[in-house]
Amino acid sequence: MFWRLRRKTHHQQIIKNDEEKASLSPRVVVTVKNQQHCRRFTLDEIRSATNNFDPDLKIGDGGYGRVYKGYIDNDKENPVAIKVLKLKSTSTSTSLIQEIHAFWLEIETISKLRHSHLVSLIGYCDDERFMIIVYKYMAHGTLRDHLYGTGGHESILTWKERLEICIGAARGLAYLHSGTERGIIHRDVKTNNILLDENWVAKVSDFGLSRMGPISPSKSHVTTTDASGTFGYLDPEYFRTRHLNAKSDVYGFGVVLFEVLCGRAAVDMSLDEEQQSLAQWAQYNVKNGTLDQMVDENLRGEIRPECLKVYGKIANRCLRSERKRRPTMADVLKALEIAQRVQEGDPAAAEEGIKISESNSIEEKISCWGGGNQVDLSPPCKDIVVNSCPTVLCEKTKSQKMLMRFFSEKAGFKWALQPSSRALIKALCFKCSYTLKDRSERKYDPVQ
Repeated sequence: MFWRLRRKTHHQQIIKNDEEKASLSPRVVVTVKNQQHCRRFTLDEIRSATNNFDPDLKIGDGGYGRVYKGYIDNDKENPVAIKVLKLKSTSTSTSLIQEIHAFWLEIETISKLRHSHLVSLIGYCDDERFMIIVYKYMAHGTLRDHLYGTGGHESILTWKERLEICIGAARGLAYLHSGTERGIIHRDVKTNNILLDENWVAKVSDFGLSRMGPISPSKSHVTTTDASGTFGYLDPEYFRTRHLNAKSDVYGFGVVLFEVLCGRAAVDMSLDEEQQSLAQWAQYNVKNGTLDQMVDENLRGEIRPECLKVYGKIANRCLRSERKRRPTMADVLKALEIAQRVQEGDPAAAEEGIKISESNSIEEKISCWGGGNQVDLSPPCKDIVVNSCPTVLCEKTKSQKMLMRFFSEKAGFKWALQPSSRALIKALCFKCSYTLKDRSERKYDPVQ
């Protein structure tokens, strides 16, 4: 009883601190266009829904803030997830404006979208300068929870279930990229942002970092001031150039595919150096025909070899260092559906799977559209592998503490002096190390 009371008192103090920060934050007035799909809640309604932010109703807690299970209008049949965004900055900080912008961006983005594999927005609250978003409740938590037994979810997903979840997430991302006029780039694709509803249907979530695609079809990318995302999933070409397009999401989804197959984190510092980056280690094993040795031990004997070959090939292609050589999400979705049919023993799918797993033409020669004409490009720098994982950005001699500074839930780099493209490529290459001794010239700040 004492510990319960103490925990509740501590939680109430956290809420009070958030209220004080909110009262100091600048007021930003934004009109949400799709009001018919998006309800504006008062803070009193949110307090009522969460029993005044009862810690017993808290279902998530992280760098972004806290998530509560709640009941709007006392409707016990339809629970909701209430995300209370954490203000990390002071009222005078530029990054606070970025946090507020991300809040409104997420609301504006999701309010425009309706898809069975995207999380459904119910409404928001900006009373007393709080930043709260209300979603449909996802009963089975995140995909990450089920891969690692966290968040109170200890059930082990079968290979059939994992394939279905990956296909659902791919459908959601494919819709994001092509279902609107300009397309939307998620920028933070990872297992933590794939939610599972009561029927185990996958829903892509968390659009706080999303960006609209290029204004014109003739434009190949949008340029951002910094590369935002999560390390281990971050597209190396985007990190290097700040040029963003839908293929950056494809890279992150490739890491997700291997994470689902192997049941291990995108970055694991406890492993040997060559295995710390999942993307790097998976590519090595695909190349050497040893991918079966990486499979999650809980899946041993479940996966047909032909299915594994198709699945591994498409996941590996998502991780190509040059994004022009990566498939689109529509292509990834099609290949995953073939892998699913192969797993189910469909003979016709097996033939299609053989074509995917044995095709090398796309490895040597790719097509892109330029000036209205189809142009064949031979990829340069074929042997160069660029990796976004911080384990290859630091010298091995650097301390573990310094290395771990690279890990934040949503991180990016800002360079005070932009190094030459050649120097940056060298810093990011597979066998090159990156020193931090010139920190007075190069600065990095987490972008939340």
